[in-house]
Amino acid sequence: MSIQLPSSSSKLSGWLRPSAAILLFAVSCATSSTGPSDPRQNLYSALAPVCAGGSSPGSAAYDGSGPHPIVLASIEGEISGWSNHIPENWLPVSAQEAQLVVCLEWQDTILEECEFITGPNITRYRADLLARILEARTGREVASQRFQGANARQCRSSEENETRILYGTRPSYRDIEGWLSEYVEGQAVPAQP
Repeated sequence: MSIQLPSSSSKLSGWLRPSAAILLFAVSCATSSTGPSDPRQNLYSALAPVCAGGSSPGSAAYDGSGPHPIVLASIEGEISGWSNHIPENWLPVSAQEAQLVVCLEWQDTILEECEFITGPNITRYRADLLARILEARTGREVASQRFQGANARQCRSSEENETRILYGTRPSYRDIEGWLSEYVEGQAVPAQP
């Protein structure tokens, strides 16, 4: 069964709806999971509070020339799927060696609400990524950047009745790696107040 789009009934909306907030920290291993006895779990546990407004006072100072070790983990402290893409020389061995924490927050931007005469409405989204680089020791922001995903396709005049949401492609690790490298490989920049 398909639904029909009225000729002039789509509304544009421009506000953001935060979806899942994810903390990403770079890790030193490409495995996909850690167990409770995994020593890397201590690294994530020590640095997870940084993205929540805290700090890790025992971490190394962010100063001098790079590389400045970073960490990526989920909000639960588990290894991120992007971890296996991080260059080996960016990875800390311990929380004491980590200098930067990269906090990633996914945000859904509503592009359009398509209204249909019969059947449910369809919402078009673009998945954006807000990346914040924080100094691990102090929790102060060093840099932030929004990475825009691809727009969802346009609504068709006729859609499957099960279709409720359309998403574009999310930004990938490759989209942020060049930006990250400026802060990881380069000279330390003062944290923003």
